Amino acid sequence: MSDFNPILGDEDEDGAGVIFQDFWSLLAMVFLFLVPILILLLNPPKQEESEGIKAPGSVIVELSWPNDRNVDLDLWVQAPNEKPVGYSNRAGMVFNLLRDDRGDTNDLAKVNLENAYSRGTPAGEYCVNVHYFSSADGGSPTECVVTVAVKATAEGPAERLVTTTLTLTVGQEDTAFRFRLNQDGTLVPGSISHLYKPLRLQRD
Repeated sequence: MSDFNPILGDEDEDGAGVIFQDFWSLLAMVFLFLVPILILLLNPPKQEESEGIKAPGSVIVELSWPNDRNVDLDLWVQAPNEKPVGYSNRAGMVFNLLRDDRGDTNDLAKVNLENAYSRGTPAGEYCVNVHYFSSADGGSPTECVVTVAVKATAEGPAERLVTTTLTLTVGQEDTAFRFRLNQDGTLVPGSISHLYKPLRLQRD
């Protein structure tokens, strides 16, 4: 007479086999349920590419010139009632110069580009100049492009305000544009001009 097992019944071996199979089936189901969750946790979905990278600053000024020209052009910007910001004064209350690009000198990217960004959009006149500081490739005239974009709100997109092309000779400083902004960061109609205003040697 065999011993009776209240869990396995009369057939110990058959009952144990059934419970063993149920255990592994349950474990497999748990594993299959957890794997997708772990994958999502370890690899979160990427943000939509359309969001892009939000540009820093409220007024964004960009100066660029041909990458094959080993010349040093300098961006100078002036906010209302502020001292000019450029390579020798790279930060003010409103503007900051991101980088002083000197052509091929200390430039691993080999991209000729300077940027200045503002904190806020104080009302008044803004001035953007370019100075041809030096040349290491013969000193011929150099063409450059200057662009200004403005963000009306901190979280909003940057919208191009104005762009122009200048051709400079060594030692020349020229005004790309002057313009006025309202308190809300919008352009004052008819305020864009190219009237020269020296910034590089300005002391006041």
